[in-house]
Parts: sequence; structure tokens; C-alpha cells
Amino acid sequence: MRKILLESTIVEILSQKGSMTDKELYEALKELYGEVDEREFRKILMRLEVQGVVTVSPLIKDRRIVELRGV
Repeated sequence: MRKILLESTIVEILSQKGSMTDKELYEALKELYGEVDEREFRKILMRLEVQGVVTVSPLIKDRRIVELRGV
């Protein structure tokens, strides 16, 4: 249940703000829900990328840019 909520929230945040770094997106989720497991966040992000919902591209060392596909 929580994973589905986080997936929906990630899509909603990206649709409102456009592309963001993975760190910015993670911090936005933490603001909304308090403690969010970073490992769970990365798994959800990977699942959304495999499903073709988001694109995750390298930006700099240990940072990636996340954006909705087709936007």
C-alpha cells in the first residue's frame, strides 16, 4: 500500500515541478511523509523507470536527474 502511495506521489511531484535530482525528490517525499526509507525510494524509482513512467539520467557523481517521460 505504501509503495503505491509513494509511486503516485513521485509522479505527482514530477508533474508539478518538472525534472528534479533524485536528492531533491527524496527530500520532497520526506517533507510530505516524514521518514522515507532511501532503499525503498530507490527501488520505487527503478520500478517506475522500468515501467516507462520516468527517465533517470546521470547528472554528476552520485546524483541523477529524474523526469516524467513524454513531458
